[in-house]
Amino acid sequence: MAAIGYKTGNTDKFAQQMKVGLMSKEFSDVKFVVGDQKKIIYGHRIIIGLRCPLMQKLFQESASKPEVPIILSDLSPDTFQQMLEFMYTNTVQINQNTAVELLGTAIEYGLQDLQAVVCEFVVENLDVEFAATAMHAAVYFEVAHLERLCLNFISKHAQTFFKNKCYLEMGEQAFLKVMDCDDLDVDEVEINQAIFEWGKNGALKSGTPIKLIVARVVLTLRIAIFDVEELERVERFSESEGDFIPPEMFQFAWKFHAQIKNSRSVPVEGKRWASLRKGTKPLEHHKHLNAYIS
Repeated sequence: MAAIGYKTGNTDKFAQQMKVGLMSKEFSDVKFVVGDQKKIIYGHRIIIGLRCPLMQKLFQESASKPEVPIILSDLSPDTFQQMLEFMYTNTVQINQNTAVELLGTAIEYGLQDLQAVVCEFVVENLDVEFAATAMHAAVYFEVAHLERLCLNFISKHAQTFFKNKCYLEMGEQAFLKVMDCDDLDVDEVEINQAIFEWGKNGALKSGTPIKLIVARVVLTLRIAIFDVEELERVERFSESEGDFIPPEMFQFAWKFHAQIKNSRSVPVEGKRWASLRKGTKPLEHHKHLNAYIS
């Protein structure tokens, strides 16, 4: 029986040649009008349609009028060009500034291979500043594995992450998931400060009271793990800033301290507020926590 085999030619050369075809109007049979700038970009239906089922559908819908341009007003020309480059060459140039928009576009157009490539780039290039943007994108676009990897990175670098202040621009849902994480390698004092600064930033931009901005996020604060002195300071600070920490959280914390003072460990609601994190600095009263929340 004759041997059968498949061999791959020079993929780099192929990609270069296909990119030349992409950049050329010659032999193109479709015209796109892209973005607010209404930039004209030419393409080839057979290549784009085979690579992108959504585009194939658009082509089928416009088959009776092939000379009419396809309007893509919701895309930036640069991102669309990146998407086409990947369709033609199976390669794409990405940087931290373009990754998020390209990820969203890949998801919107059902380009799973491009989505995987962008996610791989994001993970390989995570740093403290980029992690906030990447985490926000992962939550917004519901990319679970990317969210998990971003959260792992943030947890390990929590001290630098919060000092960097890039978290100030994170959306509520992404910031909430970060602040609810048990693995944050930072003390609760810094977490309380981060919640306040995030809320203050949102309040200044929106004109909304800080207590409303942080209403969901502040519930992740482990209020009962503060010692008495720190708890008094945090309560005074919260009162001076419009009670951004709800009074019932302080009531819970003071009840906990009263119970351990009287050698009692009666479980109450709000166990999460008495749970330690990876980076929590040990304090004397922490030895009572396990019995208290059991």
